[in-house]
Amino acid sequence: VVRTIASQDKLCHSIHLPIQSGSDRVLQRMNRRYTAEHYLGLIDLIRRFIADCAITTDLMVGFPGESDIDFEETLALVRRVRFDNAFTFVYSVRNGTKAAGFADQIEESVKKERIIRLVKLQNQITAEISRAQIGKTFEVLIDGHDNKFPERLSGRTDCGRQVSLLPAENLSVGDFVKVHIVKANASSLTGETIH
Repeated sequence: VVRTIASQDKLCHSIHLPIQSGSDRVLQRMNRRYTAEHYLGLIDLIRRFIADCAITTDLMVGFPGESDIDFEETLALVRRVRFDNAFTFVYSVRNGTKAAGFADQIEESVKKERIIRLVKLQNQITAEISRAQIGKTFEVLIDGHDNKFPERLSGRTDCGRQVSLLPAENLSVGDFVKVHIVKANASSLTGETIH
């Protein structure tokens, strides 16, 4: 899949690769059939073939038995990979699952503290990645109007980054345009079209 994405200009340079936890112990309890080391090997492979690939993931905190050390291993993995974005979740009991019967459920206050720390770290990384796009030029597919600024069109780069286009004439949804990035918010960019 990575080689195919790298060799085809019609495919977006964006991959969603869920990890859930950076702790092998937690991954094993979740019945995942991979380790953090294996996952990091996949990340290295992606970045070797698609240097500009945007990588997103799913992360969960508070799985039964997750220790402070396990949680710190998740934070360490997030720092190492530097995901473009992450979908973060707090574990909640689902009746009928094996984990629902585990005796070592995590206190809600601990889960809340962990999710706050994880989201803060990921938001910081996402903002840093966004700021690094200022001054770059991308081809953007216009896909609609900006929700915050209805007078502006909005689109995505081939890495899936959202771009709000400063007002420009003669553009429509479905157009591909070259855009110079002039501003970055935490998870979105603002750009000027290049004629």
